[in-house]
Amino acid sequence: MQGDEPLIAPENIELVRKGVVEDDNADISTLVREIKDENELNNPNLVKCVFDLNGYAMYFSRSKIPFERNIGKSKFYGHLGIYGYKKEALFKMTRLAQTPCEMAESLEQLRALQNGMKIRVAVVDNAPVGIDTMEDFEKFKAMVEGQG
Repeated sequence: MQGDEPLIAPENIELVRKGVVEDDNADISTLVREIKDENELNNPNLVKCVFDLNGYAMYFSRSKIPFERNIGKSKFYGHLGIYGYKKEALFKMTRLAQTPCEMAESLEQLRALQNGMKIRVAVVDNAPVGIDTMEDFEKFKAMVEGQG
């Protein structure tokens, strides 16, 4: 497991685990949540994901995807920074060279996709605090300090 979502719910971690344990076709599993806020859609620190009708990732981007030529026809999903890997997939990822899309977007999951690996996606309803920037860390710190 790898994650940058320190307050993620245990049941969401279980979804990630199930994604690789129970799906023979999945190499990796991860989580997304629906984005409803326009500011989040345009924030490059919130990675967006599109996935197929079978629940496998098609692409991840820092840009708003899919492109909205026809307004209101698609939902938007934000990636939560947690992954589950099958052991073989993790070893494979460490041996693969970075790919052009990975280098362009700085998203390691694109290396997996460009090499034909399958990423199982589960949709969750909550949005835990992700830590991608120093500002995110400060918000997290204030939240945790306020609890204790």
